[in-house]
Amino acid sequence: MGSLHNYLSIADLEHAARRRLPACVRGYICGGTEDGLSLAESRNHFHRLGFAPRGLRNVAQRSAAVTLWGQRYALPLGFAPTGFSAIVLRDCDAALARVAREEQLPFIISGASTVALERLQEENANRCWYQAYIPGDMQRIRPLLQRLKQAEIPVLVITIDTCVAANRENLQRLRFTVPFQFSTKLLLDGLMHPRWTCQVFLHTVLTEGIPRFANLAHSIGPAITEDPPHGFRGGRDQLDWDCISQIRELWGGKLVS
Repeated sequence: MGSLHNYLSIADLEHAARRRLPACVRGYICGGTEDGLSLAESRNHFHRLGFAPRGLRNVAQRSAAVTLWGQRYALPLGFAPTGFSAIVLRDCDAALARVAREEQLPFIISGASTVALERLQEENANRCWYQAYIPGDMQRIRPLLQRLKQAEIPVLVITIDTCVAANRENLQRLRFTVPFQFSTKLLLDGLMHPRWTCQVFLHTVLTEGIPRFANLAHSIGPAITEDPPHGFRGGRDQLDWDCISQIRELWGGKLVS
């Protein structure tokens, strides 16, 4: 971590990460669906944002802090939910939760994360939000909500834009699948990136075993090399406004969708 002062921007970090990560991991982290049009358009929107300078203002007491739902954050930015982050860094979810706590930033647990949400709550001083990939089945939703309540999750974020699997053409070309499956191409790719293989892949497998779907449902799920009991997206095509209404009745915390 001491070498981070050598990176002066996010672009510097991305450039270094692209060199270090195997092609399949780069494709998952950096790629979009199909021709990448939505990804490009999202980047373009951010590029069009700018600041309007107002000179001769007293800014000695400047601050970018914001307060949301009674919680104060250092910036109006935070950590978006990222699934399978264990393929980037060993124990990555926990590391992100700790940094979010230290820097006073929002942190959203991904439903496809591999560190149990209860531990992430401890790492983040009980301030984590939780992003749910939920089916349109209240029999499966209720136990998950109970787990979130017991963990004292304050904000529930429901993802509604993945009712069916996206067409990730770049991942198909790289032979990257969810659940993760080994192939000759992936093994060769790993051998060409020895630092990632030793520090991430082997370190994780030898110390903790294969990462598991820790937060998809009310209990810890199978390894990321196996399908969850109902499939990774099973039942999401049935999620509708009636489900959201029932969730709202059962969930006493903040609800975002």
